[in-house]
Amino acid sequence: LGDSLKELPKLVQRLGSVDFFFHDSNHAYEHQCQEFSIVYPYVGPGWFITADDWSFGGKWPLSDFAAERGEQISCLSIKPRFGVIQKRDPNA
Repeated sequence: LGDSLKELPKLVQRLGSVDFFFHDSNHAYEHQCQEFSIVYPYVGPGWFITADDWSFGGKWPLSDFAAERGEQISCLSIKPRFGVIQKRDPNA
């Protein structure tokens, strides 16, 4: 509980790795991108980053985040706007 931008770094450091991350908090574009940036290094190849309501004000934070890292949105439904990145294996 608390501000995800303060609590999420502590959580992922404690866990060491993340298999599945589901964003469903503050839907502001910048906030979503910050959460994805915090968790991304802890997500192993083949595992997932997901977001609900990830279209905000005509912007697509999950899609932009994925493109900046060479990732693809592997599954997308415009309604209810649920997106998924399956992290690629850089060695594959």
